[in-house]
Amino acid sequence: MEQTACIIKPDAFPKFTGEIISRLLNEHFVIDIAGTFRFDQTSMDSFYFEHIGSEYYERLSQFMCSGPSLGMVLSRPQAISTLRRSMGPTKIDAREVGQIRYEFGNPDHPERNCLHGSDSHAAARFEIDFLRGLLGVR
Repeated sequence: MEQTACIIKPDAFPKFTGEIISRLLNEHFVIDIAGTFRFDQTSMDSFYFEHIGSEYYERLSQFMCSGPSLGMVLSRPQAISTLRRSMGPTKIDAREVGQIRYEFGNPDHPERNCLHGSDSHAAARFEIDFLRGLLGVR
């Protein structure tokens, strides 16, 4: 079993949480850990450190700190690639019908794409540890 981190972002939490979780369960994900949290600037900078200084970071930071999110650790075989495929791309014009970001993301704001998922094994390890610490789960 492989694990990945997943965050339902403030634009989708709690409005679309049930529908998104239903889709994840239909993809045979197991939810190992789940809990709500709210990013502050310190945790935002720690989690999205590789994006600091980018042209979109300020918008992303304001958005992610604007409300609560649901953090999850998911598992299944090929969890990272399966979640990435189910979510769809960040770029609005590359999303397709049936992808979670197409269905629930905001078509006018790329950072409001409803869901974050780890993009590599290294990112998954870091993000899972981050979520465990933020949610107080060891």
